Amino acid sequence: MNDMSEQEYRKYPALNFSSLAAFYNKGVFSPDHALMKMEYKSYFEYGKMFENMLQDAVSGTNEFEKRFFQTEVAGKMPDEMISWIDNEDDLEQYYKINKDGSRSKTCRVKHAFLDEAMNNPGKIPVSIKDWDMLQRHTENMLRMYYLDTKVEDMLTDAKWQVPIVFTDYDDLEKKALVDCLVDLGGNQFIIVDIKTTANFKQFFWMTKDKYFIQDLHYTKAVNIKYGDCENMVFLVASKEAPYLCSPFVVDYGGIDFKSAANNEYMDLCEAYSKWDKAGRKPKGWLPVQTVKHYFKEDE
Repeated sequence: MNDMSEQEYRKYPALNFSSLAAFYNKGVFSPDHALMKMEYKSYFEYGKMFENMLQDAVSGTNEFEKRFFQTEVAGKMPDEMISWIDNEDDLEQYYKINKDGSRSKTCRVKHAFLDEAMNNPGKIPVSIKDWDMLQRHTENMLRMYYLDTKVEDMLTDAKWQVPIVFTDYDDLEKKALVDCLVDLGGNQFIIVDIKTTANFKQFFWMTKDKYFIQDLHYTKAVNIKYGDCENMVFLVASKEAPYLCSPFVVDYGGIDFKSAANNEYMDLCEAYSKWDKAGRKPKGWLPVQTVKHYFKEDE
């Protein structure tokens, strides 16, 4: 089952982190949030661009050019454009044409991206701004250190895009797509997950809210299928100047707190599974939420 392609993995019907994270709304199990349709934004694709560029840099592959190409357009690509390209739409229909047959001057950037995409069918254009930031992020990430090891050296022999299907002790079939799996030898492994973020403060809170679920989910997958893996490391690139990179790990604060986090994860899996099997119906309300507010005592 672990020999499946990424496309086969994505179609395989098992419980994954993304579904659990959508169901887990700031500590509250919320079916309605899991049913919400996420509006796609073009910047979502940046993480995949960055991951592909890193892989090519350390492995000598050409994953980036399979999906993306560098363009000379300086503006922001329309959010809808990736879906147009992925759906193999006729891009001609998206030009805005005046009555006299000329192109609308109000859509110059959009038309520039369309021109580039028409000349590179099936691929996603990468703007000048994103290309420059990708180069900075890649250089910074590769010379960063984690566990006294240069990231470039650590990733050189890593396995990329490793699909894992596993059954946990709750008897639920689950799946995880590991960005990078590093074999340390002696049945010891490190999971590496490549992330981008608007800034490190945002990533910190995302880790507290949701990425701890990914940490637990993925380490279980590797422990069951490969060998010993204590936790995963998030290699994070910030889009905020000066475009720093930093490793992040989840510290549960001791065995008791790690056990409590694991119990929360298992309860989440059970709640999601029951909801899914019952027909994925909306609930329409959330449990009581407490807002703590403190006044300073009179002196």
